[in-house]
Parts: sequence; C-alpha cells; structure tokens
Amino acid sequence: MVEAVEKLSKAGFDEHGHRVFAKPSVVSMMGSMLRKCCELKKGLAVRGTDCDNMLKEVEGFLTLFQSDWADCMSCPASTAQKVKTYNKCDELPSTEDLVKLKDHINKQLDELTVRLQAEPTYAVWRALSEVVLAQLVVFNKRRGNEPATMLVSAYVNRPNWKDKSSKEVVSCLQPMEKVLMERMDLVQVPGKRNRRVPILITPEVRSAMNLLLHTRDDCSVPSQNRFFFATDSTAGHLDSWLVLHNCARDAGVTNPRLITSRSLRKYVATLAQVILSCF
Repeated sequence: MVEAVEKLSKAGFDEHGHRVFAKPSVVSMMGSMLRKCCELKKGLAVRGTDCDNMLKEVEGFLTLFQSDWADCMSCPASTAQKVKTYNKCDELPSTEDLVKLKDHINKQLDELTVRLQAEPTYAVWRALSEVVLAQLVVFNKRRGNEPATMLVSAYVNRPNWKDKSSKEVVSCLQPMEKVLMERMDLVQVPGKRNRRVPILITPEVRSAMNLLLHTRDDCSVPSQNRFFFATDSTAGHLDSWLVLHNCARDAGVTNPRLITSRSLRKYVATLAQVILSCF
C-alpha cells in the first residue's frame, strides 16, 4: 500500500536526502480513505459470518498503519505541503476590481428585476438568480457553496428577527447597529461541518429574491427542486464559483481569476489586520 501511494504521489528525495512528494495532498487523502476502508471492513465483519478472520485482518493492517504510516508518509507529506507555501505571495483582489464588480452587480440587479417582471421566462429568471447569488457571496464574504445551497424552505420560513429579538438587547445597540438591524434581513444556512452560518440580505436583494420566489412556476423551474438558486433540473443548484467568475469577467475587472469566495475572505481578513495595526 505504501509503494502504491508513493507512486501516486510521486515520492522522491531532495538534495539533502529528505523525503519529498510532488503531490503531498494525495498522501493525506489516501490516509483518510484507508482508515475509512478499515472501518467499512469492520462493519462487514460484524454483519457477516466470517467475523473473526476479517476482524483479525483489519486489526493487523491497522496496527501496521498506525505504527508506520505517520513516519514514512503523512509527516513528510505534511512537511512538503508547508515547504511549498514558503516565499509564496498571497494574491488578493484589488479594491478597484471589487468596486467594479459591485457596480456591475447592482446595475444588473436593477435591470434584470424589471425584465423579469415584464418577461417571466427561465432565461431571465436564471440570469437574475445568478446576479443575486453573486451579490450574496460578495456582500457576505462567505464560502460560495453556503448561499448556493440555500433551500427555498430556509428562506420562506426565516423568522422575523426584529420581532423575535430581545428588547433589552436591542436597547443596548449603538444607533448605527439599530439602523442595520432595521434594514438587513437574515437567513441561517448550514455551513462547513454543518455549522450554522448567517447570510445577510440587503433590501434590494430581498426584493429580487421575493420576485424569484414568486415567479418560479411561471418560469418553468421544476417544483421538485428544493434549492432557492435552482437550475432547470430537479435537484441541481447554481455553481457559485462559475457565477462569480462570469460576473467578474462581465464587469471588466483586471484579474477575474482572483475574484473567488476564498480570496474575498482573505481580502477582508488582511484589510482588517492592516486597519487594526494603524490604531
């Protein structure tokens, strides 16, 4: 097994005799898959008739795996991954490109909203849906898959946060925070590791989302599709990366490849650190 993974990850040695991998991520991925395979075989052993022999095979393999894998595979692969990041510049989108993207999205949002009201077709519905998704990703700086997989039921059944909030907590907010609370809407969706993720919705986007919701049937969006940003299939949703990339390209930004949900989060984190360091 070690020899097979070495071949897949293109293992070798550097000029100092240290073990290196051309594809270190393959090593970590295969290590996780091997552990999962062992757990699956344990389950088969418990359900089957040849329980003792299968369990002995699994336990023997796991003993070798736990004693040898870290030293000869996972630790050198982890070191190789860290070395690759040395002296590597982090490319972030420029503020000018983000302003261009914001202006383009706002313009498209207004135009497509008017068009969908006058011409309820799937092509216009899809175009407005893509613009709304791009706006949610850019505004919230969240992982793109989180708003993209929002369910219709999550949006429809969202509570009225203004009425549900504690009056004591609201009274302690700053004036600006009270204005934002009155203006913004909020939907909570599952994120990484099924954690609760808040998605803020501006009034303009809320109006567009309500229009998308009410025109689904008129625009021939399959009723079986439970995703808010649905495609014309029964179980598909929009690709957030492709939507954001197309919006950035149409906006005429200098580097469309840097406009991703990951780079947007890094941009905010870096900018926040710079601002804090000035105080």
